[in-house]
Amino acid sequence: MTPSLPRSSAGRLGASGLVLASTVFGTVLVPATANAATDPALSASLQTTTLNDAVTEATFTVENHSEASQPVSITFDVPAGSVHNRADTRSSLSADGGRATLALHLPLSAGERVDMPLWLLNGAGARFEHCSIEGVPVTGCSAPDDGEGARTGTGTGTDEPGTGPEQTGADSGNEQPGAGSGSQQPGDADHDAAAHVQYPTVTHGHTDVPVAPLGAAADVQSQDGTQLARSDLRQAGRWIRRGQTFVVEVPDGVEHAQVGIGQYGGYSGINDCHDVGIRRFDLHPGTNTVTAPHDGLVSVIDTSTTDEGTLTVRGGYPVPTFIAGETDRAAFDRQLQDWSQSPFLQLIGERVQADVLRSETRYPTFDQNEEIIAGLDLDAKIGRWDDVIRVNERFWGAGRAAHRVHFATPSRFTTGTSGYAESHDGWIGFSTDHAKPHHLLDGDSTMPGERHVRQAIGRVFQQDVTRWKDASGRIDALTSVDLASLVIEERVNGRNWLDSWTDQVLQFREKPVEQREYSDLNPTVRSLVFDQLRRAYGDDFIAKVAARNQGPVLPGSQRDARRDFILAAANVAGRDLTPFFEQWGITVEPDLRPHLAEYPALETPIWDDFDALH
Repeated sequence: MTPSLPRSSAGRLGASGLVLASTVFGTVLVPATANAATDPALSASLQTTTLNDAVTEATFTVENHSEASQPVSITFDVPAGSVHNRADTRSSLSADGGRATLALHLPLSAGERVDMPLWLLNGAGARFEHCSIEGVPVTGCSAPDDGEGARTGTGTGTDEPGTGPEQTGADSGNEQPGAGSGSQQPGDADHDAAAHVQYPTVTHGHTDVPVAPLGAAADVQSQDGTQLARSDLRQAGRWIRRGQTFVVEVPDGVEHAQVGIGQYGGYSGINDCHDVGIRRFDLHPGTNTVTAPHDGLVSVIDTSTTDEGTLTVRGGYPVPTFIAGETDRAAFDRQLQDWSQSPFLQLIGERVQADVLRSETRYPTFDQNEEIIAGLDLDAKIGRWDDVIRVNERFWGAGRAAHRVHFATPSRFTTGTSGYAESHDGWIGFSTDHAKPHHLLDGDSTMPGERHVRQAIGRVFQQDVTRWKDASGRIDALTSVDLASLVIEERVNGRNWLDSWTDQVLQFREKPVEQREYSDLNPTVRSLVFDQLRRAYGDDFIAKVAARNQGPVLPGSQRDARRDFILAAANVAGRDLTPFFEQWGITVEPDLRPHLAEYPALETPIWDDFDALH
């Protein structure tokens, strides 16, 4: 008999009610005793995103500023449509006419922050009104008669860059757009770095390249726990031929800058298709003269935590450069026409930058990128790349945004792989041998349209705690690379594509629980384990789990990704997750069970959640 799959209404919520304790397994979190609130020490904000006329995404973010646990209850008006709780494993939603109340099941611990997500269905873009928590108004939620609408956006709280002067002929004076986040998400790292996101000003004769005290991307990688590092390169929008001399002017106070010449990967017709990498030269304050050792793009590198200023690169050929939110498309098209000496064009966003080969001269059936982008809305394309990176930052808890993810488009992969994309420390490669399949430039916003882009970015941000070893002792690097993409896909389609894999889960469940083995499932189905926990306990759940496994361990202890995940997942959920893991054939060893048993029993069968839109 085929077992049925009951639908649950598990949703997303962060952690609460936890304190640090030392055990033989290291420092972990255990349930804290809830204290009755004596003062209204809570604050809340609301973010909404209208996905379409039928679906509005809303998230209340609540923070406990006091030194004691506090019960959480938010009241608000629903002017139209119906509201659905996306987190009823941890919260309850009740309604009396058009007045609704959303409350956490457990008190929110001192100093903790939690997301309480909802769907507003069939509201035709309506938003919640008259929101309050303990009598205090909720930021971003207002009544129609007070002249303010609820805050809307993409869910990131990040302002779009302003519109500056056209790049062609604009020597100086354009204000650098900020990139600050208006609403830090739980698990985010230091967002002060976002204020340092800056852009080059490219003209026919020279480029001004700002540098800021960002430190090294590798150091940020170590701090954030990401699988790979983002880029130290600051594109200069100049192309240099071998043997050409150019000048870099460095202001006083910038002591650690370097100039880089080259690009990642081998390109047909450039340097005999050899991968020359990035050759670096040290710079000093004043005028520096550099001779190019090979053909290459010019970049500025400064990994110090003190340097700040603007360098000027003079010479070489200008590279057509499009900066999202800054460059006028007509001006960029003139650059493509007039600046023909460079075989590359460059695309720059807030969190991404790309060196794009304009065309494959030897193999015209391969990538002809300049043709692909003709008429393309580059602001929208780069904006989607930025958004994929933002979602990954929040999902994995890597919040620094000043180091960009760098895309390259080599003619072929140097490692000899047959994949559509390669992720490396400092860059992601999309080979022209796989022009259409990787859909770097022409892919749409759906998962199939940008699958390889999203996977490659996911590999950069993936955390070790989700990279479990299989039965043969090999690390599974595939299962969790697409997890952040599921959050994006729910925005696009209102559903989660993992829900279509129920047949394989049903077949797996035909075995008795004690005979099930998680590693027998394919990577896509295995991903559902992590995603069901995200649905139940919040989009920041994996970030919180990862953060609890980046600290030191007790002497004699060792990291084991699966065991660490089991312990930390129970810590974050505040529940005994033993039956959840058992249902998925994930062994919970006898020495771990007493620690999970310290938490309240799991009351909702979250392993039966196969519906992302509840």
